[in-house]
Amino acid sequence: MAELPEKWAVRASWCKFVPVLSEPDADWNGAAGLVHQAALKDLTELSGWQVYACGNPLMIRRARRDFETLAGLPADQFFADPFVASGNPPPSAG
Repeated sequence: MAELPEKWAVRASWCKFVPVLSEPDADWNGAAGLVHQAALKDLTELSGWQVYACGNPLMIRRARRDFETLAGLPADQFFADPFVASGNPPPSAG
């Protein structure tokens, strides 16, 4: 479904679409790894930003940690919805 965010990026000058694959195949020429690490390559200062994240609980914890410690994101400006299997509580934030 890359076509939709590509359209957004064309229509809105402030929107930038960068697809990131965590496990790319040999033919992939784009960004690879964890998406928050790819974002930190472009956005090194987040003190005036808000971050909205969703996904695997471990990924959410690492993104929060890295955005706060490496880019200065205020702790109260990180909002997340970790994806967990129905009926299972998310792991502790530890």
